[in-house]
Amino acid sequence: MLVAYGDTPLLRPDSLRGLLNRHELKGADLSVLTAVVDRAPEGYGRVVRDAGRIVAIAEPGDESAPVPEGPAEINVGAYVAAPGLLFDELDAMAATGEHRLTDLARRVIARGKQITSHQIHDTDEVQGINTPDELAVAADIVLKRLFVPTKNTDTKIVFGTGGWRAVIGEGYTLANVRRLAQAIANETMRQGLEAKGVVIGGDRRFLSRDSAVAAAEVFAGNNIPVTLLPDDVPTPLVTFAAPYLGAAYGIIVTSSHNPPEWNGIKVFRQDGSLPLDDETDRYQDEANAMSVEDVITLDIDLARRAGVVTERTLTAPYVDAIEQIIDVDAVRGADLRVVVDPMYGTSQLTLGTILSDMRVPAEFIHEAHNPLFGGVAPAPTCSGCPRSSA
Repeated sequence: MLVAYGDTPLLRPDSLRGLLNRHELKGADLSVLTAVVDRAPEGYGRVVRDAGRIVAIAEPGDESAPVPEGPAEINVGAYVAAPGLLFDELDAMAATGEHRLTDLARRVIARGKQITSHQIHDTDEVQGINTPDELAVAADIVLKRLFVPTKNTDTKIVFGTGGWRAVIGEGYTLANVRRLAQAIANETMRQGLEAKGVVIGGDRRFLSRDSAVAAAEVFAGNNIPVTLLPDDVPTPLVTFAAPYLGAAYGIIVTSSHNPPEWNGIKVFRQDGSLPLDDETDRYQDEANAMSVEDVITLDIDLARRAGVVTERTLTAPYVDAIEQIIDVDAVRGADLRVVVDPMYGTSQLTLGTILSDMRVPAEFIHEAHNPLFGGVAPAPTCSGCPRSSA
């Protein structure tokens, strides 16, 4: 039985799985979740060890176990034990007036039972929530987690908000790109839209160009015309390209603001909008059910010679469309100078053209083709809060 405190809700599933797994493998009577922190938070008990073995949990102010200098190992407040042991101890505690889970753990330890522990290393998990200030700190932690995606060790295609994305070499592989392209090609044919074709582009991430070509080969193999964008392009250009070309789908290879080891694919409908969940569920379910033999491809060189895949640059019409909805003349003559940091992304061509048209001198930094994004995720931050650059 796993028991955890209700006021520490930021424990990660992996931490609890680690505790359960260690308990089973070690054959322990009681397993305790611990963390090493620079300074023990108020109200947390400290783990006392002797030759590596847990011999006590010292409560704050316990003079028998003085607070050590430097980092301390604390009792996070999650335990695993057999139900019989837990309930027997709870019954015995009722007679002595003890009522806390920490008291139960101390009793079991004092009886010389087999004790083991699992240490967590993300100390954000230790954050308790018992005051408005602690709630505000917890909210910041949750927000930070939302923009730091968990490593994906599942090889299946799973769509989330804004598309499918996964770690390169784990979930994100060219084989999965081809399966997904085949599923979308099948949907295109079911709807009778193959004559409209598709438009495919990619950003500057690892495998983006290879993925765009791999997807193009699949659509070509299914007799669906492809407009392949030769430049590295921003996502909005593809949302523009689908309705501009009257394509059945617009597809871009990108993982937006995620770290460099990620890549993904976004799919847009004829009007440039994102498909709804029921549509992406169909794509992913059909793709995941496919074998390699189910994917139909045509070599890119043959496809180009046959005219099924054509390359076309759409930067000019995209920029024209943007300049139809902004006041270019209001900026001209304003004597502006700007510095633009595209974070090694794809905006310098389109944004640079627009700024030039507005007679705005612009200096671009971090504009080189660098799939590692200078060692950081391509996500601008504001007051310490990550925000998507998409």
